[in-house]
Amino acid sequence: LNLIELNLISNELNSLDISNNIVLEELIVSNNQITEIDVTQNINLNSLAVSNNILNTIDISQNISLEALFFNRSSVTDLDLSNNTQLQNLSIWETQIEEIDLSNLEQLQTLRIDNSAIRILDLSNNPICNLRADNNLQLEYVNLRNGFNTSFDPKVGCVNSGFPSFTLENCPNLQFVCVDDIDFAQEFMVPIPPQTAYIEDCSLINGDLNRIEGIVTYDEMLNGCDSNDLTPEGLLVNTFNGDSNFANTSDSNGFYTIPVGEGDFATTILGLPDYFSFTPDMSQHNFTGFDQTETIDFCIQPTSTVQDLSVSLAPVSAALPGFDAIYTLTYENLGTTTIDNTQIILTFDEGRISFDEATPNPSAQTANSLTWDIGAIDPFTIGSIEVRFNVFPPPVNVSGDILEFIANINPTTGDSTPQDNTFSLEQEIVNSFDPNDITVLEGSEVLIDDADEFLHYVIRFQNTGTASAINVRVQNELEEQLDWTTFRLLDSSHELNIELINQQIDFVFDGINLPDETTDPEGSQGYILYEIKPIEGVIVGDIIENVVDIFFDFNAPITTNTATTTFTEPLATESFVEQNFDVFPNPASDNINIVGTANILEVHLYDLHGKKIQSIHNQGKNIQFTVHSLKAGLYFVQLFTDAGVVTKRFIKK
Repeated sequence: LNLIELNLISNELNSLDISNNIVLEELIVSNNQITEIDVTQNINLNSLAVSNNILNTIDISQNISLEALFFNRSSVTDLDLSNNTQLQNLSIWETQIEEIDLSNLEQLQTLRIDNSAIRILDLSNNPICNLRADNNLQLEYVNLRNGFNTSFDPKVGCVNSGFPSFTLENCPNLQFVCVDDIDFAQEFMVPIPPQTAYIEDCSLINGDLNRIEGIVTYDEMLNGCDSNDLTPEGLLVNTFNGDSNFANTSDSNGFYTIPVGEGDFATTILGLPDYFSFTPDMSQHNFTGFDQTETIDFCIQPTSTVQDLSVSLAPVSAALPGFDAIYTLTYENLGTTTIDNTQIILTFDEGRISFDEATPNPSAQTANSLTWDIGAIDPFTIGSIEVRFNVFPPPVNVSGDILEFIANINPTTGDSTPQDNTFSLEQEIVNSFDPNDITVLEGSEVLIDDADEFLHYVIRFQNTGTASAINVRVQNELEEQLDWTTFRLLDSSHELNIELINQQIDFVFDGINLPDETTDPEGSQGYILYEIKPIEGVIVGDIIENVVDIFFDFNAPITTNTATTTFTEPLATESFVEQNFDVFPNPASDNINIVGTANILEVHLYDLHGKKIQSIHNQGKNIQFTVHSLKAGLYFVQLFTDAGVVTKRFIKK
């Protein structure tokens, strides 16, 4: 009965009766399995920690002496603090609380409210000097105009809470923070998200930031943009204020919108090849105040006639022996004109997998290939085909084996970049896998000669919880060696919005209602496929790492593995005067021809793993050899010439 302090942290308790411990002052029961707890008789409590239990509600109305409350990781949606006027330290992170009234807490100095559902945080009556409110994806407004902002100055500090701190990181919807003094806030209360504005007039909290928006149209016929023209999807529109870049992609109607604050902004389209021009090439605008909209419509025109098709293949599920594996085959028209009679061919290893189904169905099929007659493809068109294969069970396939695929898109005649008309994928067979991951499809090593080509990333996510995820947000902080201006979304499992600020890309699936794994194993999964180029100037030995954080509703993020790309030399160190050598046909079925400007003395043939397959002695400037017996995949030929050593690639289909 005279117990003053009780610490029962991490004891797997599912119930606790403390009704007779009326003099109890400190209670710690975090990290248990408690479903309900009655503290109404413990009127002397001044510190209560009930985090990480299975509580849906708690009544602390009688605990008027409470100074510290730690109530994290709970499913509570409502918390009444109106009687807890002595509260100084409040921690309620990872909760589903959408609204909370703190107006009576005139002693509150420390607040932690990360990963919550809160939308408006009103601290106008609280002498807050320690605030951590990170990863609040729904947070829109914070009112910190309370006359106590000077306590964030380290020279002043908190009366009872030590050194001051202030963080509002990763709050992508946060528009305004109302403060006592903007200049002071910018010096002592940073960081806030780049899109967020400090204000002193709190009436603006009910308003909105400014917006730059418009429609992107493609004038293929060079007769002026109008409603009959194409409206390209997925183009990156960026605006820059001198400090930060804010970008968004055009939707299926060509529409884009970018929220911004006050100041000068320069807006343009990024990532278009030089055989396109657009007007305006750059639009300047100054915003003074908020809740304004600037409309900027872009009209794109071709500057020359260019044919450019591209294809890629991405695994959107793992390959497990005895189970189905799903792939997305993505094709694009990157050129300036409509291309007729487009055809896609996917070759696979019929000894390891069998075709199950595809959407749409293939036009033709053989034992190891599928063909789709796509027909006409307009400029800026991106299309996708879902293909499902059955992976043969052991002993045919075991963990560590490799599935090889080659995708081709035709016609190649006249194509400006024929190298991207073929895509080779090698996928490792696994027995178990993490359902939330990122993969670079080019593999862990890329030749330095290909450093100017796109890297393709597939991000996979799955709701492994016990209930549907209403919203999912995938955040991808890009390394500086990835050129964000070349980013292009190729495909996704669900409708999404893209927000790009500086080096961070947010893939936003609001209202996705992703079912849980137990209810719908396949429906609980999603994916994102995008391409991006390394920056210019990467050198041999450079390593690009890419990792993402995945948020399911208001839970803490799931951090994926790190996809790593190392830039390497070709198979041997090359010190030579580069000669012109043509390798054709490429891809090849039966024979390979090599023709050059120097005498070829010897040829070594290697597979993708660097294993020498064949050596051929030769005299002359051309050579032909058979590849009919080779398995489908990517190969290298190393040419020893009288001018040096040259390495070339080809694909066996």
